[in-house]
Amino acid sequence: MNGLPPLVIGVTKSGRVVEHGKLIQPLLLEHFPGGRTVLIPISDEYRYRYIDFGAKNPASDFGNDTHYGQVFLVRSARDRIFELNIAYPFAEKGADFQNRKVELTAYGADIGRAIGILELFETELYADANPGP
Repeated sequence: MNGLPPLVIGVTKSGRVVEHGKLIQPLLLEHFPGGRTVLIPISDEYRYRYIDFGAKNPASDFGNDTHYGQVFLVRSARDRIFELNIAYPFAEKGADFQNRKVELTAYGADIGRAIGILELFETELYADANPGP
């Protein structure tokens, strides 16, 4: 009762967001040296422009009727690409939702908790992964 609330996340290691991440990996490495985790919230505008070409109305919320979580592109400290989904920290979507859902501050400590879990289990997510030192 006095602990942290449950953290609801999803991790994907394939699909459009991950493929996009692999395409921009050279840019990420150029601007953010390896050995550091990079977290990029995928806004609806960005998704419709660079990932899901020709997708639905760009003014609509991605997954409005099917998702209740924000997508983040993650490049781990080991230079692996993941799609990380974190449950929205809002009781309801409401006004200006497309902008609010990509503000990292809205997620508070959940961002760090989710990255910590991802990096803890990262080697288990790949069949050819070797545990670190």
